[in-house]
Amino acid sequence: MQVVVTRAREQSSQLSDKLRAAGFEPVELPLIELVPPLDWTAADNAIAQIETYDWILFTSANAVRFLATRLDKPVTTAKVCCIGSSTKQVAEQYGWTVDLVPAEYVAESVVEAFANNIPKKLFLPRAAVARDTVPEALKAIGTHVDVAEVYRNVIPADAAANAQAVFAQKPAWIAFTSSSTVKNLMQVIERDWLRNTKIASIGPVTTETARKHGLTVDAEASPHTMDALVESITRLVRGRQ
Repeated sequence: MQVVVTRAREQSSQLSDKLRAAGFEPVELPLIELVPPLDWTAADNAIAQIETYDWILFTSANAVRFLATRLDKPVTTAKVCCIGSSTKQVAEQYGWTVDLVPAEYVAESVVEAFANNIPKKLFLPRAAVARDTVPEALKAIGTHVDVAEVYRNVIPADAAANAQAVFAQKPAWIAFTSSSTVKNLMQVIERDWLRNTKIASIGPVTTETARKHGLTVDAEASPHTMDALVESITRLVRGRQ
């Protein structure tokens, strides 16, 4: 049974390996390419005063990786909050000590995680296009939030041609691992191409994006990890056999 993997080309092997181990046939269709920002000014300004932050919030492993290209070493004075276990793992690999991992990446969950230790000043390095609900929710509880772009998601040049070849095979499933993978796919295909393909989502934010594009999500990972994403597909497949 084929499952389309939509992660960036350099990150797809992790999910592909997990799918293969679960008995599926992964079909890689990279829908995002990760590139540096056009302008590092905001990020460099934040880095110049980075020891004045009491918290740094990493919303993705990519934010960790790209910020690391501008830092000589991890900052030890700020506490670190990571969204998801994968982000936590990568942050620790880069030498950060992770102090907090909210249950999920929705505004309510992040604010609740900070309930006993509201940040005074927080640095949020992230993608160029990202939702503002979390920084706005933090500002509402009195936190000064500095947001800086440290990477961009762009559509790979060969995405449209690759998508046509992939969906000609009528894959059983597609696994969306971020809102960007949904948005980028819908820019290169017609929605009807997904008529016979079931959809799995990494979490509620990605699910919401899919629904806004008129897609029906059949499985959602909980917790929001690659392992749980594979498990959500497996559970539904086995339940229908």
